[in-house]
This record gives sequence, structure tokens and C-alpha cells, in this order.
Amino acid sequence: MRYSLRQLEVFLAAAQFENITRAAESLSMSQSAASSALREFEQQFDIRLF
Repeated sequence: MRYSLRQLEVFLAAAQFENITRAAESLSMSQSAASSALREFEQQFDIRLF
């Protein structure tokens, strides 16, 4: 099980803001990139986080 620091940052920001778009903006990345990172993070743990 290997995940990147960026994926963890996206997860934490999404949890904090409860909104993937605002989380992405806070990390200076696109919403689609944040969604992708979060989806990969979820797949690695085989769970749905949001």
C-alpha cells in the first residue's frame, strides 16, 4: 500500500473544507487533479472516503 504525500494533502484538505473544489483551490491545483488524487487514494485502501 503506497500513497503519495499529495494524495494525503488532498484528502486532508477535502475533509477540512468538505468541498473538493475549495480543497483543490487551497492546494493550488485543479479540481480534476484533486479528484483524481482522491480517487487513487480511495482505491489504494479499497474504501469510499466521501
